[in-house]
Amino acid sequence: AYLAAQAGARFVIPYVNRVTRLTGDGPGLIDSMADILDPTECEILAAGIKSPAEAVDTLLAGADHVSLPLEVILALAENALTEKAIVDFEAAWEARSR
Repeated sequence: AYLAAQAGARFVIPYVNRVTRLTGDGPGLIDSMADILDPTECEILAAGIKSPAEAVDTLLAGADHVSLPLEVILALAENALTEKAIVDFEAAWEARSR
C-alpha cells in the first residue's frame, strides 16, 4: 500500500476475505493500511467481502470504500427488529383505520 501510494496510485484494493483465510485477520490488514495511507491521497477500496459482519468490520477498520456482492448489500439492509417494527406499525395503522 505504501509503495502504491508513493507511486501515485489513487486506490489500493485488498481482498479482505482472502487475507482473512490466509492470515486470519483481513480487517486488521485494512487497519494497518489505513494508518499507513492516512497522510496520502490513496484510498482503500476493500473487495472480496463475503458477509455483512465482514463489511462492517472492514469499514470500522478504515476502508474508504467497499465492493460488495448483492447478497451482502441486501443482508446489510435486513434487521429483525426493523421488520418487527414495520409489522407492528402496519397493525396499529390498520386498527386505527377501522
